[in-house]
Amino acid sequence: MMMSMPLAEQGSSAVRSLCELWAKRTVGEWMAKTVDGEMIGERLVAELKMMRKDGTDLGSKRATGEVVAGLVRMKETEVFAAPFPFSEVFRELSESGELDPGSYLMDISARLSEADETLSRQFTAAFLARGFRAFPSFLRETDFAVVLGEVLREADKRAKVVAGGLADDVVGHADLFLSFRGQRYRLWHYLSTDRALSSLMQKLKGEARGNLKRGLHVFCPVDLRSPEDCESVCGWRLCSRNYAETTRNLLARGSVVSYARMLQDLNRPSLFGEPFVMRKGWLG
Repeated sequence: MMMSMPLAEQGSSAVRSLCELWAKRTVGEWMAKTVDGEMIGERLVAELKMMRKDGTDLGSKRATGEVVAGLVRMKETEVFAAPFPFSEVFRELSESGELDPGSYLMDISARLSEADETLSRQFTAAFLARGFRAFPSFLRETDFAVVLGEVLREADKRAKVVAGGLADDVVGHADLFLSFRGQRYRLWHYLSTDRALSSLMQKLKGEARGNLKRGLHVFCPVDLRSPEDCESVCGWRLCSRNYAETTRNLLARGSVVSYARMLQDLNRPSLFGEPFVMRKGWLG
C-alpha cells in the first residue's frame, strides 16, 4: 500500500520504509500497479529490455538500489535538452504520495512521448536510463532533508529545513534552505567524486559572475562509499544520521569562509570534498 502523505512531511523512517516496500516487487510490477493492472505498452516493454548494458530486462529486476547500476549511456541523450526536468517528476510523485521506481519511469516515458513521438526506441531507452540514474540522488536528498531537520531541532526547536524548488535549482542554486539558531542558509548537496566536483566547479564559476545569492551557503559533499556518510537500505545509499549530525556541528561552530577566498579555490576542486560554510556579502 502506497503512502498518501507527501514524503517530505513524514518522519525520518519514511524513505527507508519505502525502500523496503519497493524491494518486494520488480520494477515491472511497480509499473503495472501504476496502470492498475493493465498491460504496459509494447513499446515501453521493449525499451525496458534496452536500458541495461548487459541486455537483461530492467522490468524483471527487483526495485532495489542496485537496479540503477549498469544502465546504458548514449551521447545524444546525455546532451539532449530534456523537455522537462527529472527533478520535477520526482517531486510531483513524492508530493502526491505515489513515488516508486516504476511510477517514476512511467511518468518520464509518458512526458517524453507527449513532447516527441518520433524518437527511436533506442534513444528513448537511453533517455529513460539517464533519468533513472538521477533517481537515487533525488531520493537521498529528500531523506537527508527530513533527517537533518530532526537533528537540527534537537539543538534548536525552531530550526527548519525546506527543499529548494525547480527555480532554486536553476537560478542561484539551492538544494535545501535551512533556518538554524537565527541564521538562514542555502545548502549545496553533492557527491564527492571527481566528476561531481568538476561539475560543481563549472556551476560555481558561472554563478561567480554575479548570480550567486548573498548570504550563507553550506557546501555538503557526500561520499557514497563512506560508512560514516552513508548507509545502505535495500541497496539505496542514504545519508546517515552521523552525516546529518556532522552538518549540524559545522553550523554550530559558526566558522565561515569568505566569498573572496572561495573564488581563489575554484581551481582546487579537492578542497570542496570537505564540508564548509561560505558567506557572500556582509564584508565577506
